[in-house]
Amino acid sequence: MKTAAIASALLLVRVHLIHSVRTVPQMTVSTVGGGLQVSFEEAPPTASMEVEVWKRSDAPGQVLVLVIPAEQKLLPVHDLQDGAEYCVRARVLLKEEPRSPDTQEKCVRVADWSAPGHVTMGSINMKHILGWDPPPAPCSSPRRYSVQFQGEFERTHHNGTWTDSPECQDVTQTHCDQTLDLGSESDYNIRVRARCAHNTSAWAQLAPPFNRRHTVLTVPQMTVSAMGGGLQVSFEEAPPKTSIEVEVWKRGDAPGQVLVLVIPAEQKLLPVHDLQVGAEYCVRARVLLKEELRSPDTKEKCVTVTRASWKIPTAVVLTLLLMTGVAFATYCCVVRCRSQRYYRCVHKEALPPSLLVEGPAPLVPVEREELELCAAVQVVPKDQRLQAVHNGDGLQRGSESADVGPSQLSSSCGTAPGKVQKVPPACAVTHVLINDCASEQVGQEERSAPAKHEVVT
Repeated sequence: MKTAAIASALLLVRVHLIHSVRTVPQMTVSTVGGGLQVSFEEAPPTASMEVEVWKRSDAPGQVLVLVIPAEQKLLPVHDLQDGAEYCVRARVLLKEEPRSPDTQEKCVRVADWSAPGHVTMGSINMKHILGWDPPPAPCSSPRRYSVQFQGEFERTHHNGTWTDSPECQDVTQTHCDQTLDLGSESDYNIRVRARCAHNTSAWAQLAPPFNRRHTVLTVPQMTVSAMGGGLQVSFEEAPPKTSIEVEVWKRGDAPGQVLVLVIPAEQKLLPVHDLQVGAEYCVRARVLLKEELRSPDTKEKCVTVTRASWKIPTAVVLTLLLMTGVAFATYCCVVRCRSQRYYRCVHKEALPPSLLVEGPAPLVPVEREELELCAAVQVVPKDQRLQAVHNGDGLQRGSESADVGPSQLSSSCGTAPGKVQKVPPACAVTHVLINDCASEQVGQEERSAPAKHEVVT
């Protein structure tokens, strides 16, 4: 039972493989650099591809037969006649027994797709431009070019692999800027190839290898001007990663008395101070690349050093700034100090702690102001009063005293006029009489006139 099952399984697999090889392979044919390139898709595994190539004008028996494994899927055919038309057909083989039907014949004309010619590198002021000539074969669509480079890093650490130049892939012009690709001072191998539709040329390599030390340094553009007791030297479009060497000397001095200054190319400005006023100085410069490569010298440019011309403008500017500061200070004094001066003149005393009550202030009752009533009083001695009573006119005098003023009361009691005694300010007394005279006077006032008097003893 097991043997029969295994045999049936093998038969099914063979039938499946036979059925698979009966499928015609999908084939594509294109020209590449004076030859052909045949590619396949979806070839069955464990099978082989048999390819026949022949020239259309040759006899039927002059056929080139090539066999490749199905996993390869790509077959290049080289060394074919330029301009001739070649045909290709293929089939799938399985251990030489079953084979698939042949593909349809595909014929293409091998064009003169040799590599681009005359590959050169133009490097000026550290800017590297690769150029080439297009292949002679005509192309119905725009040609596209791709560039690869190989430096010391690729040769040492990547087993000699090539790196695509990012700025030079599928470009249509016949030149390419590789300034960013060639960043070290090592030798670079560079190659380029062309492509027209499905046709790709061979690689064309630059010879000899390029090193950026081979760049050509041009004469820098220099400007010299007098600047207040010195010179100012400026440069334009200096190449990057280089230096500029400047020579300054006084006209008429010995040839060896030269001032040499070196600045980086990125600075572009060089001031030269402490020169003799009225003397003529000359300047020339050149570009240096690590002291190995230098550009030609610029022409000598001579100027006369003048006095400093910055004093007058500087004085004007400082004067304006000073006046502005004074005006601002005056404004601050007038606007801000006025309130402070007011508070210094009108000073407000702070409240004592006993009057600082939190919350609403208590209501303080306001009493009516009492008036101070004061009057002059005549004092009558007791002896004079008794004497008046014995004379028989005391009652009359006493009765009359209620209607008389203070001068009359004093005479009736025997007190000499003119003697006045003042009572304290808090009193409200009209007349005050001493001892019995006073009591008699009070009794008479109650019986007589309607005038009311308050007596305080």
